[in-house]
Amino acid sequence: EALSAAAGTVPAGCEGLLFHPHLQGEWAPYWDNDLRGNLIGLTVRHGRSHLTRAVMEGVACALRASVEYTRRYGLPFDEVRLIGQGAKSSLWAQIIADMLNRTILIPAERDAAYGAALVVGMGAGIFPTDVQAIASLIRIKERREPDPEQASLYDELFRIYQDADAALVSVSHRLAAFEQKRPRSHGEVRV
Repeated sequence: EALSAAAGTVPAGCEGLLFHPHLQGEWAPYWDNDLRGNLIGLTVRHGRSHLTRAVMEGVACALRASVEYTRRYGLPFDEVRLIGQGAKSSLWAQIIADMLNRTILIPAERDAAYGAALVVGMGAGIFPTDVQAIASLIRIKERREPDPEQASLYDELFRIYQDADAALVSVSHRLAAFEQKRPRSHGEVRV
């Protein structure tokens, strides 16, 4: 809550600070374990609040890259539901709505375990298997509508995100190769 509140004091676009969240490589849509996370545009005027919002916006950019990837392969969808810990932040939910330029639905049961329990229950015959009946078991607590002005700003930021991602692929690969050649400090585990 404190981090979200602090990030809310920073304008959209973080005054030129951009984060790529490839902390463990990236799967969709790049399928590249050697991509690395990075901050671009960091200056002395940026503080903790900027870094926090940049992380939120960077994750939203990564989600958008995945959404656009699914569209290219004919897998459209009408709704985006936000679950997990990130769904607790109203700011982050709004950033995602604006970045995707789509309505975000936040279920009352935000934990992925609830969905897993529904799937298991369907398989065990406890819950019905038709979509309409299952939909009745999922209550929507909040809706976040995209703000057209912010969505337009995020369109521009997303294009910068993509260009920076493409420009840094070879650097990421070189860093991954460099990392593999060097011994790790005690207690670190290679994933």
